[in-house]
Formats: sequence, structure tokens, C-alpha cells
Amino acid sequence: QAAGLDFAVNCFPAQAVGGDYYNYWQGSDGGFHFALGDVSGKGIAAALLMASIQATLNGLGARGNLPLEHMMGELSRLVLEGSLPDSYTTLILGTYDPASHRLGVVNAGHVPPVLIRGGQVVRLEAGGCPAGLLPDSEYDSNRVTIEPGDVLVCVSDGISESMNPEDEQWGEDAIIAIAIDAAARADAAAAVVERLVQGAHAFAAGAPQHDDMTVMVLRFTQ
Repeated sequence: QAAGLDFAVNCFPAQAVGGDYYNYWQGSDGGFHFALGDVSGKGIAAALLMASIQATLNGLGARGNLPLEHMMGELSRLVLEGSLPDSYTTLILGTYDPASHRLGVVNAGHVPPVLIRGGQVVRLEAGGCPAGLLPDSEYDSNRVTIEPGDVLVCVSDGISESMNPEDEQWGEDAIIAIAIDAAARADAAAAVVERLVQGAHAFAAGAPQHDDMTVMVLRFTQ
């Protein structure tokens, strides 16, 4: 729980074992921290890398409230040193401070999160390359002052690249349209997640999906 924040997330693996990753935790400073990633590969190999990333983030979190940019850089170094060649992850790391209403997000090559504000869209693209891909990777961060009614939507590319029987992709525009409508109606975060998942599945119209689907929504209420 975090003051002024309504949060929801859901994940649907494409196979019996998935490689999408999400996590959220309370920092010692009272901030709300979250992560969403998509590791390279599929099945067991991807799941093992995801578990390693989970353990690494737990260890970094235990070292105190590292700046997001430093945490992502350290995670990238550890993934590169400790995993097989060509193993990496796209990843979003974020933190929200309820006291200052400040949101920080670092984007390591992931589908850009979108912040919906009064019908306008802010794409949070600042960051760097996927974690574990290159040595000595450095990262930038997005910093935003949150206003009541803002909605942040984070997805894995299994949602944005959901395929229909004609091999067409659902696309980010469809995600943004649903998010704008949901924000205008002040839908709860869980309802926004459900609408996005249902939209992706409806577009797929039964076509087999080859990537995991994860949706995370943060709705800011004050």
C-alpha cells in the first residue's frame, strides 16, 4: 500500500513457464518501487534468467535506496557477468514518493511506459540499452511530478505485439486509447488492467500467442 496510489498487475505466460517479470515493494523511505521486465528467450531458460534478476534486485534493494540509474547499471553488470551469452532483459524500474508526488522511471530498452494526464500522453523513454546486453551500460531516468488523476500504464511487448489471425499487431495506439478512456472515467487500476488484457485477447481472436503478456497500472488518486 502507498498513500494516493491504486495499483494492479497481471501476467499471462505464453507457455507453461514464462519469462516476463514483475515485482513491487516498499522502500525504507516509504516510497513505492516497481519493476516490469521481459527476459530474452522462452520457457525454462527465460524463467531461470528471470529468477536470477529477481534475486539480484532483492539484493540491490537490501543495500538501501540506491538511485534508480545506479540500480539499473549494477543490475546490468551482474546479469552480464552471471548469465549465458545473449542473455539480457528489457526492464522498467520505477519509484513513487507519496510525500513529494515525484515519480521516477528508468527504461532499459523496454516498451515505453505511458503516463496519461488529462487526455495527453507522456512516453517515459529515458533510460538505456537492455540490462545485461553491453558492458559498462549507463542509464538516464524520467522524472515527473504526479497530479491527481494521472495513470501510468506499463506493458510487456506481448501485449502491444498481440497478433491476430492475419498476423497484424494490436499496437501501442490501441493501448493508449483504452488508457485515455479509462483515465477519463477514473476506472480503478484493476479495471484498466482487465480492459487491456481483454482488448489484446479480443484482437488476437483466438490466434496462438508466442509471447508472455504482462500489464501493470498505477493510478494516482491524490
